[in-house]
Parts: sequence; C-alpha cells; structure tokens
Amino acid sequence: MALAVAMRVVSQAWVGDEAYITMRTVDQFVNGSGLRWNPDERVQSFSHPLWLGLVSIAYAVTREVPWTLTVLGALCSAAAFVVLVSTGRERNWPSLALPFLLFVTCPPLFLFGSSGLENPLSGLLLVGFGTILVNGLRRDRMPWVRLTGLGALAMTTRLDLAIALTPGFLFAVLQSWPHVRWKRVAAGTLPWLAWSGFALVYYGTVLPNTAPARFTSGAGPIAFVTRGVGDLTAVLADHPAVAITFGLALVITIRSIRAASRDRTETDAGALAALGLGAGLYALYIVWIGGDALVGRFWTTPLWIALFLIARGLPTLRVAIESKPRLERRMAQGGVIGLVLALHALPWLFDRTLGPRERPALRRELAHLRLNQNYVWVPSPEAREAIARGHEVRARKDADPLSVVQAGNVGFVGMTAGRDVRIVDASGRCDVLLARFAPTHDHVGARHRTVPAGYVAWRSSGDPHGLHPDLARYLERVHGLTSGPVFAGHRMRAIVDWNLGRFDGWLQGERDPERHGPDQTVESGDTSD
Repeated sequence: MALAVAMRVVSQAWVGDEAYITMRTVDQFVNGSGLRWNPDERVQSFSHPLWLGLVSIAYAVTREVPWTLTVLGALCSAAAFVVLVSTGRERNWPSLALPFLLFVTCPPLFLFGSSGLENPLSGLLLVGFGTILVNGLRRDRMPWVRLTGLGALAMTTRLDLAIALTPGFLFAVLQSWPHVRWKRVAAGTLPWLAWSGFALVYYGTVLPNTAPARFTSGAGPIAFVTRGVGDLTAVLADHPAVAITFGLALVITIRSIRAASRDRTETDAGALAALGLGAGLYALYIVWIGGDALVGRFWTTPLWIALFLIARGLPTLRVAIESKPRLERRMAQGGVIGLVLALHALPWLFDRTLGPRERPALRRELAHLRLNQNYVWVPSPEAREAIARGHEVRARKDADPLSVVQAGNVGFVGMTAGRDVRIVDASGRCDVLLARFAPTHDHVGARHRTVPAGYVAWRSSGDPHGLHPDLARYLERVHGLTSGPVFAGHRMRAIVDWNLGRFDGWLQGERDPERHGPDQTVESGDTSD
C-alpha cells in the first residue's frame, strides 16, 4: 500500500512556481550565500523552514529540482500512510483498505504530495503526533519529549499547524495532570524555539514575509471569509471523496466526544475527539484566511487528520453500527450509498453556481511543470516564457551584475536567472516593502502590488532621490535590518522597533495604490498565496 501511495503521488507529479521560489533560497543556501532570496538581503520568502532544510540536504546531493522535490514528497506521503495504518488497535482490512482508497481518491492529498511544497511533510508529522498521543494515553505513560518534539517540528514546518495540534496537546495535559513532565515538554519545544530565535535575529521577525503579503489587502474580512467558503465549496464539489472523508471523520469525532464525556477513562475516544476538534479549528482558520489560489492546498491538513481518525476509529464505529437492530443497520448502509451518489452529483450542480471561478488558477498552476506519461517534465507555455525570460536576465547580468527584474512567475525566473540577480517580486512574497502594500486590485492573498515610483531605481543603484521622503526613511531603516551586519547594536534596536510597528507610519501615504504608478509594467501571471 505504501508503494502504491508513492506511485500515485509520482503519477500526478507537478512542480509550480511557488516551489521554485523556495528552491531559489535553497540554491542560495547550498552555495554558501545564506538563507536568502536575493543575494544582498535577508528576507524569509518561505513559510516552511523544516521542509526547506530537508530539501536543502537532498538538493546538495542531487543538484536537481523537480525530481528531488517529487521523490521527497512521495517518500513523506508513503511514510505518513505507513504510520497512519499502523496506529489502530484492530488492524483489519477495513481499517487498512478504507484509508488507502480515500487517499488515492482525494486529489488534494496526492496532488500536493508532489507539488514541491510542505504538505506531505506536514501530513507525516500530524499523523506521527496523533499516533504518539493515542499510544501514550493508552499506556498511561506519555512520551512528552516525542509528543511536543513532533508538535514543534510541525510548527517549524508550518507555524499555523499549531491550531490543529493544540487541542490534542491540551487533552494530553489534562489527562496527565498533575503528573505532566514540564521539563520534558520544554525540551520538546526546542526545535521551534531554536528556529524562532534564529529567524528573529537573522530576518528581524519570526513571521515569514509571506504573512504580510497575504494579509495586506484592500479586501475586508467579509471578502476573506467569502473566498474561504468558496474554496471549501469548490473542494467538496469537485472531489466527492473529500466530502466522504470529512463526513466519516465528523461522525467519528462526535461519537468520540460522547464516549469521552460518558467515561473519562476512554482515553482513545478523548484523543480522537481532541484531534477532530483540532481539524475543525484548522478548517475554520482556512475559511477565515480566504483559502488559497491553489484550491485544496490548505485542506490537506484536516484531510490527513481525518484519515487518522478513520483508521483509528473505524473499528469502534463498525461495532456500533452492527450492534443496532437490522432495520437501523440497513438504513445506515443505505444512507452511506445515498451520500456517495449525492456527492458525485455535486460537481454537476456546482459547476453552474459556486467554485469554478476559483479553479482556473489551480489548473494553470498545475500545468506549470508537469510529468507526462513518459516521465518527462513538460513546462506550460507560461513556464516556458518565464524560463526564457530568466535566461535573458542571466545573459544581461554578465554585462550588468546589478540587474533588477520585476516578474510574475518569480520562482521560474529566479532559478533560471541565477543567484546573483536581484529580483523585485511584485507579488510581495519575496520583497519586504511590497509585502506591506495592498494589491493593485482588491484581492485576498498575494497578487501584484503597485510598485512605488523610484523603488526599482533605488534597488538597482541605491539612489533615494526618486523616492518619497517618508518611503526613503522607511527603506533606510529596513535596509539596515535586511542587509546590515547581523549582530550590529543599532540593528537589534531596529528589530524591536520594526516588530512594534514604529516604522509603519512612513508607509501610510505610499500604501495608497493611486498615489504613485509603477516604475514599469509587471508581467502577468498567476501567483499562489
């Protein structure tokens, strides 16, 4: 089954621009330039430090991009599935086969298992956390270092995974109270604390630059939630297996809550209830932040937790159904069949109403770099155009090493252009200043920003004369943070001021997209959030 999972991931393999943004930082790091996007500044252009570290180790050996990312993703997905099916007390065929069938029929799991992003590693750590939680409570001997260690590694992979893990951790604390080994809990958190301390000193902030790029938007909270609901609707409408997986997990969660409330010694039920609650909170979080341009990307987190709940809770659910009278059993079975048929009709229904307007972005992104039937990587026209532009920039760089480029598909352009080229990312994900500007058009997430007058010239030459005076002051301070000596005393003070928002007043006027036009036209192209 693990081999089949890995093959399923590879068979649908693709690598998008988002992954190539990470790979440019990896390339800089492996070649001795540090964890940088541009060669002359420290900007955290990635949101998955642990995944970047794992990829860096592999890339240092292979010096190849798409297959390195694909194989790592397939291995993490297969490992997650092995851990998943080995957790149950009863390892019968339904407990093994159903999670496998749901995995291979849930496109987000295998599509984003090969995308070059952190999703498969997140799944492995989430499943591992659930396994340690359930087994530790069952034995009445919680391995706190391993539990909190895996949680810390998950947060180092993606910080918002803390939302999904917190209910499980709190349940473990409550069940073990007052015998919690707090020193071991603290020891387990060291991976995340170490990275956070490093990021604060090296980058000047704990949060990745992608966070302000996403949330600095002309769109209000209602627009975020509306798009998040559309993201969920599109996932459920397009993929009936996802709806079935969530539905079964919800039933198991409700049953676990009832069992735990009746008997506090039902630790398995309590753990499953806590994990289900964590998945629900994370689902609400996805809706709140507006989902993602890559529809389904963020939903892999609750999907992996749902598969864990099914693998662990299916035996008890089956026993509960079989204990019912014959009529009730038949009604339950008929309800499941009816649910499957109804869910398969959803794409036909929603293709006329909700969701499709979000899906073209995903289709275009999936086509960026795709593995064809002959296992050859084939770039889309947009990817070929970006790669060609990167080659042009690389050739121009030999004559002008200070070349500055604005690009839509910055990942492909950046990797092709080389490490020495400074690139202005108009989506803001890799640019400290533009991440804090609203998109040209109100939009949820990272999209093209209006580039202030004089900014590109300043990046190229360092001449501030074309900048607004307030913007020049802001850039002077931020430049010291991103490019100055790491341990300079004035930089430490600037880090405090920056995180307290004391520089933001200089940006208020410049944030108005109609105040200044862009320095130059930015090429079109989709960017994921």
